[in-house]
Amino acid sequence: MKKLTLQEATLRNLDALYKMHFEMGDEENGFTNPAFGISRDDFDQYIDELIDCSRGIGVSPDSVPQTTFWLMRGAYPIGISRLRHTLNESLRTAGGHIGYYIRPCERKKGYGHLILSLTLDRADLLSINPVLLTCDSDNTGSRRIIQNNGGLLEREDHLMQFCYYWIDRS
Repeated sequence: MKKLTLQEATLRNLDALYKMHFEMGDEENGFTNPAFGISRDDFDQYIDELIDCSRGIGVSPDSVPQTTFWLMRGAYPIGISRLRHTLNESLRTAGGHIGYYIRPCERKKGYGHLILSLTLDRADLLSINPVLLTCDSDNTGSRRIIQNNGGLLEREDHLMQFCYYWIDRS
């Protein structure tokens, strides 16, 4: 079996990544997919924008720099994570520092736990601590993954139906 790696957004494996983004749909459990519905030709430009965003280039005033990663088995993408380098008010309400998504055909195999763990390691490299994660209150899978990675429930907003978890990496 091929080794699993967390790879920062690059212009490699674009056809496989495009296929995964197409399968993802436009939104699920709060994880949005801006690449959904774009043409394969426009996908290369989208990846260029992700790379720039990780460097703080072209970030809109209402956004923050973020690095996009893919959990890969060889050239096959299993999931995607986003690591926001800082928080703004919007991310404190919904989104937090890290968002992640696993392809439906690869779920319930431990990949959610792995992608979050590896993304937390990347947060360490950027000295992001503590780390905020949010998820839908009814998303028991994500709640369990966050808790198994050290997440402590700060609060649950019943009006927004969101949970707020902090992970202290010190």
